[in-house]
Amino acid sequence: MKNKTLIKGFMVLIVITAVVMFVLAWTALPSLANFSADTFTDVAHLAKPVNYYVLLSAIPFFLILYEIFKICNYIIKDEIFSAKPSISLKRISVFAYILGAMYIILTLVFLFNKFMTPLLILILSLVVFASVTVGTFALIMNVLVIKAYKLQEEHDLTV
Repeated sequence: MKNKTLIKGFMVLIVITAVVMFVLAWTALPSLANFSADTFTDVAHLAKPVNYYVLLSAIPFFLILYEIFKICNYIIKDEIFSAKPSISLKRISVFAYILGAMYIILTLVFLFNKFMTPLLILILSLVVFASVTVGTFALIMNVLVIKAYKLQEEHDLTV
């Protein structure tokens, strides 16, 4: 019972994260792009395309949150050792790798336009590193869930 309450609290946290990120993406990001265009006039032509690109990169982020939410539902329903979480974990890894690739492309765009500040390198590197880490962790968890599912099937056949 305590674990289910903890998972439900985690699900609330996922929803809050999604709402906050959605609001920030549609309110703060455009004003940040305008500020950047006004401040750095030599790369002002990149402000709108980068803004749209970052908004586009929010799609895999929200899909990852949705898949995590589904996994939490599987935990609550005691379906964690089945094929369903395995599919969700595969999707999380794909979405995370897509997100990492998108930010590698963004890094290359900044490099080719000669607009790479140390802070920008740090931020983009952290996003790429976090995406690859999440993708790899999801793949490892997927292998564990599949092995546990097979062991449970063997146990069910034995009994």
